[in-house]
Amino acid sequence: MIIGNGLIAEGFKNFSHSKFVILAAGVSNSLETRLGEFEREKDLVLETLKKYPNKKVIYFSTVLIDSLDNPYYTHKREIEKLIACNSKEWVIFRVPQLVSSNGNSNNLIQYLKDKIVQGDELVVYEGVMRSLLDIEDLVKMVKLSIGKINRGIVNISGIEILKVINICELLASTLNKPLRVIVEDKYEDSSWTDLNDVLVESSMNLLDIKSKGYTKNLINKYIKKWN
Repeated sequence: MIIGNGLIAEGFKNFSHSKFVILAAGVSNSLETRLGEFEREKDLVLETLKKYPNKKVIYFSTVLIDSLDNPYYTHKREIEKLIACNSKEWVIFRVPQLVSSNGNSNNLIQYLKDKIVQGDELVVYEGVMRSLLDIEDLVKMVKLSIGKINRGIVNISGIEILKVINICELLASTLNKPLRVIVEDKYEDSSWTDLNDVLVESSMNLLDIKSKGYTKNLINKYIKKWN
């Protein structure tokens, strides 16, 4: 059972999920502040847990959940706790910034790409860093590990970490477009500790996710799909 129709739900549409409930319908915009949107996800989670009490619940949170603090991250911490306290079996995957061919403008990479193509000026912070992960690689990682975990949080970190300005430069170069950008001397209090367990580490190595150049290859792949 897949709950949702966005980027993650689309990525898992061919996933064999008869024993699982994949919760992929939550708030995805980290700048969201509307209480109604947070309550909607909370109600959906509670309804799903009640409806499927004997299925393993798979939920996707953010790898930055313990590093940043705004209404979105507070909400995600509450949802994680809700699932952990009300499910027999559950796995929460904390993921970095996902990339797919889905055209969701709330997705960071899609947003940056659209701005660069349109020739709009971007404002980015010097100290902000992000890590990108192919949605197809996330699906593969879940397939490799989900049967071996009954209850727990899985941090998917340790992937290539770049400043957002460097990601913009990669996008502009790949698109062969000029980059109009203002870099502000601001930083965010985020940490990137590699917290992967053995299962995730082995699957990342198997899929060659931690190799140098992963981000560039990922952008090249999806630029072709977007065009």
